[in-house]
Amino acid sequence: MVEAVRQLAAIRQDFVFVHFGKGNLETAVREKIAEYGLQEQYRLMGFYSEVEDVFSVLDVFAMSSEEEGLGSSVLDAFLYKVPTVSTNAGGLVDLVGEGRGIMCAVRDAGKLAEGMQALLESPELRTQLTEKAYRYAVTEHNIDHITQKYLAMFDGMLG
Repeated sequence: MVEAVRQLAAIRQDFVFVHFGKGNLETAVREKIAEYGLQEQYRLMGFYSEVEDVFSVLDVFAMSSEEEGLGSSVLDAFLYKVPTVSTNAGGLVDLVGEGRGIMCAVRDAGKLAEGMQALLESPELRTQLTEKAYRYAVTEHNIDHITQKYLAMFDGMLG
């Protein structure tokens, strides 16, 4: 992600990237931010228990996972109508695919930066993706729909 933000910053300076969470790569990320001189564009926010509160002020949500089971943060972005760019790691393919966001290969910082730039540049693209993503999240990931899918699966197993 730091490399993607560096590439985006080479194109434009009118953004701030906020990175939530803590982990074992924090020191390495801080060092890369300093090495690239991205202290004004890339902000490490640490752990924030109510991170959903932040979605309403985001222009773009970016997910750079190398491995991901589901990617529930992407669903949060969909529900808050935040356009999303994501890697194709694990379950993210199913969430972001089919025109609900911009997808790129794992570790492809250039494509991640291009995706963020495309979303920042095009209000039409943002609207198109967020409307489709929102409809998907509220229809396919609501509790009633998920419950019915589980019941059908159990019914099929019991045969």
